[in-house]
Amino acid sequence: MSKTNAIMVGSDFYSYKELKQLIIDFPMQVNGWICDVNKTHMYLYYEQAFGLSDPLMTLRDPWNRSIRPWVYYTDDNPTIWQSRKAEHPSRNAMFMPTAPKKASHYAYTSIHNKWIFLYV
Repeated sequence: MSKTNAIMVGSDFYSYKELKQLIIDFPMQVNGWICDVNKTHMYLYYEQAFGLSDPLMTLRDPWNRSIRPWVYYTDDNPTIWQSRKAEHPSRNAMFMPTAPKKASHYAYTSIHNKWIFLYV
């Protein structure tokens, strides 16, 4: 995966209220995604029991768009799904402590240049 096609994750994320409104304005196209919040950490979590596909395999976000390769720091290697057991030691710190306990991977997607955490 080339660094040239990776997107840089920004710092502007949706609040819970904004994320709920976004889902009303742009209904999700893939079954199984649940909007949740833990403290101030807003995210979408994929619950396999409610979905028919595996986002780790399809590489599709809740709106059925391709999840783009991303980097958080300029010297990162681009990735789509980051494992909780990251190869790079500093990446474990990026798996938010407020992430769903059952989640094994995370990615990012964006709408209107605001970022959304995705967990599976």
